[in-house]
Amino acid sequence: MKKILTSALMLCSALLATAQTTTTTATTGNDSTVIIRKPNEVRITEGRGYINVEVHGREGNDAYLYTIRKGSNTSIMSEKNRNWDFRIPFIDKKKETNSNPRYRRAKFSFNIINGLQFGMGLVSATSQAPGMDIDMGNGGFEFFLNNLAMWDYRPTKNTSLTMGFGVDWRNYRMKGKTRFIKEGTNIGLGSYPEGADINFSRLKVFSLTLDLMLRQRLFGHVSVAAGPVVNFNTSGTLKTRYTLIDGDNRESIRERNRHIHQKAVTVDFKGELNISPIAFYIKYSPMNVLDTNYGPKFRSLSAGAMIVL
Repeated sequence: MKKILTSALMLCSALLATAQTTTTTATTGNDSTVIIRKPNEVRITEGRGYINVEVHGREGNDAYLYTIRKGSNTSIMSEKNRNWDFRIPFIDKKKETNSNPRYRRAKFSFNIINGLQFGMGLVSATSQAPGMDIDMGNGGFEFFLNNLAMWDYRPTKNTSLTMGFGVDWRNYRMKGKTRFIKEGTNIGLGSYPEGADINFSRLKVFSLTLDLMLRQRLFGHVSVAAGPVVNFNTSGTLKTRYTLIDGDNRESIRERNRHIHQKAVTVDFKGELNISPIAFYIKYSPMNVLDTNYGPKFRSLSAGAMIVL
């Protein structure tokens, strides 16, 4: 082990000592000598039974990587102009900085809670069944966290294809004289009791989401994005609130039901305008929110803003 470590240190010393020498490769018999002019970084990793020496960058080529691995089950490897990498935040902050050209040029990356999107918006509905009154003025809302984990592919400097995993809550709310009613296993529409002081009636759906977005930077911090969002709708609830008034007596009524038979999987089409760190979005789904064998027809439409953390 000491012999291997000594050899590696001698190699690093030779690389640094020849910083002013032109990059060359010479071969004599079974021996090879590689001279790298002005390397950016020389890294030595010693493990159990092996030692690894990496030379990052050279003059005129920041993406250069030369690696020597010595051990019982390893070999010598040389790779030039490497253009892919995987990045995990909080592990090596130096790699995450935009000052390193080699990582700015990386085509593939995987991030956890890096580029997190926190969004809120108003919810409406289209293609509603007769009697429904779901619109943005009723105070229905959407709340989501996206890119809890994200895969990113950058074919060019200004273009990227991202796939992000997240969660979403959507609240479809009515404030008119019609309410949601659960009768047995079915969700229907009905009127309030006579003389009721109406508050609201709503359906809430919780989803795990998968965003697949094509992003294009326009200039500066401005970019646009569009693509489908797959919603795995894991749960839903029904809630109605109103007050019964009988003379001086007032009774608050709260009706709550689970298992509203939301569709298991729906797809939205999403568009974004990003002015970092703020973004505006709109989402529309051509699919019904509920299983129409159990509930009324309506499709989701939402719009709002988000902050990219």
